[in-house]
Amino acid sequence: MRPFAAKVQILCLGLFTLTLAAAADAPGKNQLPSGQGISWKAYTDGYSSLTLHPDSAGDRNPDLRLQWTLKPGAAHPYAGAQGLLQPDGKGVDLSRYAGVRFFARGRGSCHIALPTDATRQEYNHYQTAVVLYDEGRFYELPFSIFSQSWGNPQAWDPTSVYALQIDGGTKTGSLEIRQIGFFSSSQRRLDSRTGMIYKRPKTNQLGYLPNAEKTFSVVASAVHAGETFAIVDAAGNTAYSGQIPEAPLNNFPETGESIFRGDFSALQTPGTYAVFLKGKPSHVFSIRENCYLPLFQDALRAFSLIRCGTAVSDIAAGWQHAACHLQDAPLRTRSEQKQDFTGGWHNACDYGKWCHMHAITLAYFLWLYELTPAAEPRGQNMLLAEAVWGLRFLLKMQYPDGSVYHKVDSEPAFCFGTPPDQDKLLRQAGFQGAAQPQNPSAIDAGTFTAVMAQASRVFADYDPALARECRRAAFKTWAWMQHHPPTGQNDPYYTDTDYWQEIFWAQAEMFRLTGDAKLETMLEKTVEENPLQNLSWQTPQAFGYLSLWQYQNTDGALKAKIKAAVQTDCDALLKTAHQSGYGVALRPDQYYWESNETVLHQANILLFGYLMTGTPDYRTTALQQLDYLLGLNALDQSFITGHGSRQVRQPYHWTYAAYGEILPGWVSGGPNSNTVGADAALRTLIGLGTPPAKCYLDMCEDAGSYASNEGEITANAALVFLTGFISFFELP
Repeated sequence: MRPFAAKVQILCLGLFTLTLAAAADAPGKNQLPSGQGISWKAYTDGYSSLTLHPDSAGDRNPDLRLQWTLKPGAAHPYAGAQGLLQPDGKGVDLSRYAGVRFFARGRGSCHIALPTDATRQEYNHYQTAVVLYDEGRFYELPFSIFSQSWGNPQAWDPTSVYALQIDGGTKTGSLEIRQIGFFSSSQRRLDSRTGMIYKRPKTNQLGYLPNAEKTFSVVASAVHAGETFAIVDAAGNTAYSGQIPEAPLNNFPETGESIFRGDFSALQTPGTYAVFLKGKPSHVFSIRENCYLPLFQDALRAFSLIRCGTAVSDIAAGWQHAACHLQDAPLRTRSEQKQDFTGGWHNACDYGKWCHMHAITLAYFLWLYELTPAAEPRGQNMLLAEAVWGLRFLLKMQYPDGSVYHKVDSEPAFCFGTPPDQDKLLRQAGFQGAAQPQNPSAIDAGTFTAVMAQASRVFADYDPALARECRRAAFKTWAWMQHHPPTGQNDPYYTDTDYWQEIFWAQAEMFRLTGDAKLETMLEKTVEENPLQNLSWQTPQAFGYLSLWQYQNTDGALKAKIKAAVQTDCDALLKTAHQSGYGVALRPDQYYWESNETVLHQANILLFGYLMTGTPDYRTTALQQLDYLLGLNALDQSFITGHGSRQVRQPYHWTYAAYGEILPGWVSGGPNSNTVGADAALRTLIGLGTPPAKCYLDMCEDAGSYASNEGEITANAALVFLTGFISFFELP
């Protein structure tokens, strides 16, 4: 794209007007509803700054450039520019159009608004967020994705739009925009296969184990079958060369791409390398033993940095805070009663703490300890110390009658952008969501019972007193479960009405704790009647399968059924991964909220299968899921903070929002093509026709992209297990 010529440069501390020529109203081209020019008016809050550069007055398109800096002073800092569609400011009828489009490039994010007569007085205009990119992008924004975010609701009225408005979103940003116009439904031209195609070879940006399979991916539009690629070392020498395969993989439904996969598994010499293809290099990566040990350590250390109820001071991370959330929390069932719920971990971007999320996190920690007894002592001690911290909190969630609280949080309000020790919101403990009847759920009772039973086994030698406490807690809640009909969970943030998976997990662990043959019969019946589901926070029964497999007294026939079920699941994951140009075991319809967590859980199911069968392909495919998370994906993006050349820079997390610092070893939520519950910026990206695997925004400022960039403790625990298992586990 050619540079934009600057004719005028004015620092906007007040208000000024600039008129630019309008585009011709020609079929198939961008159209403005008026033959007049657009009159741009720049504005700020009096504290923030904005610089506006008009493009050449001779151009036929109303182009402009903006730079802004939002500064403290106003309650809600703002800076932007408004372009009147008619010189007199009267509304224009846009009812024959379907949306607005333009070409733009820049940095940060902004809001595109469409002021109407109905919103003229209160300025609560219909708007949508747009993320800007250095390389530039064509945007096509349907009116349907515009919405009001504050003020008195007004019906959308396309017959009285009087301006196009651009507001800075991030604290600093720049925008170059051209070819602004409106389009009708028949003129919509955005092709979901275009844009965001990264042509460099894509690799695991962290690296590969010497004896592991090593692949890279490249879009078919960048190369031809049979072309030679080279793996070049740090000295510039070619360490390995190979040919692009004959046929690409068709991944149009999820990525909008056809993809070639190159293989350099034969290269096993430790070192630092890059893939070169037609003179273009990949990101630098390494081949070495213990390649993922630093990532394991960071992912585990992240939990110590998000602890609740204790002071945190970490020079390396760059922040510190005093002990937080020390006040006793009122009970939603009896607000006059309060209880100590200190401890545990802040769950995600918020400061809430959930029972089932802690239980699944702890299960991953405890299973890693049980399966890798030969791991280095420091890693094991860190793992158990973190598990103790989570268990101590979880024990406080048990009600005197044996039922279990679901969460401690400040629903419906959340404190974001404020350090945890300065959070003044009222936190309460409840069995369900705040607006729901407070009935204890089998979801929380089941996960609590299961992990307490497992902890009693794991800590029997390490901390016998804690083991006995966990054993008593498991029996108490198990007894409660026997005398109360099961119910689901209606928390608006973690809704789960299907509870048999949690009950199965609890039954499996209680069978190991008690040896009760009746439980084994019930478990076998459940395995026969219900297929194994992909592991998730809603469907954790795979932990029960693993426990039964590892237990020496489980009947051989039941073990055979468990093994067969896990093999069936793993084989399906292998098939999906082999059909992907990036080796990821996600179908096109699985790019939803926390898709990266799905990738991690599925990688761990593959490791469970490897443990049970010894099938090398299961371990290889599990490693490929880590490749995907570390940059071998359609976005050329490492989704894990602190690891990879092109890593997450703005994780949607309270540490970044409060301190501007990045929590190392934290996995981002991942691509999400579902508009339900999505943030404004992600809805815009989806509305552009973006392929599912590319519906991701590394964004925390300007409301951020919580629907694609958040992450949560269960996902990070899955990362701890995956990297720890790969680093420490060996088949006997």
